[in-house]
Amino acid sequence: MTNKVVRTHWAPGSTCPGPILDQRNVPPPIEIVCIFVQKIYDACSQRECEEFVFNVERPVSRIVSCQIVPGSVRALQTCITQFDGGPLARVDATIGADVSVTYIATDGTEVTIVRCVSFSKAVLLYAPEVDNFDYEVLTEAVFECLASRITSDGDLAVFIGAFIILKTGLYVQLLVPSYGFCPVPVECEELPDQPNVCIEFETRPFPDFYPPQLI
Repeated sequence: MTNKVVRTHWAPGSTCPGPILDQRNVPPPIEIVCIFVQKIYDACSQRECEEFVFNVERPVSRIVSCQIVPGSVRALQTCITQFDGGPLARVDATIGADVSVTYIATDGTEVTIVRCVSFSKAVLLYAPEVDNFDYEVLTEAVFECLASRITSDGDLAVFIGAFIILKTGLYVQLLVPSYGFCPVPVECEELPDQPNVCIEFETRPFPDFYPPQLI
């Protein structure tokens, strides 16, 4: 099995963004610079799985699909407070996503509902002097609709799983080695708005105008 090579649009060079294939080809930095960037002080990850029951107006006969609405995963609420004098902080976060469920009702109609589901977390993370600095709680999550069923009342029940990452971040000035500014990338490969059928036609060979002869 061969690895697929994907070319980026950065011009080739020893100091261009991309994987480092050989450490010996990496030149030394040309300067040390001060950058303003968000530093992650601590992070943790957790798995969550829970069944959510959705009341519906039309009783369910058959479930067609259950999926997470793309782009709907978001932090609904975050809070950070000092814990027991520090340097740890209590981090509270509620992470949610929209779930779209399509089902066939008992009257034969197809119905799609969209509901928000969420998980609330309370964890301890490293964040020294949290009362004196403007820390930010950062969240990342991947939600999945694992299974669905019809309840005894004819409602919907879905099992939602989530991989959740919580972080404490603070914007700071850091000294880092630098290779200078990023180079100008090569020109983009533009895709045509519509295929030019005339050009395609002009490159086709002529067809046979008469049936083949016996030889």
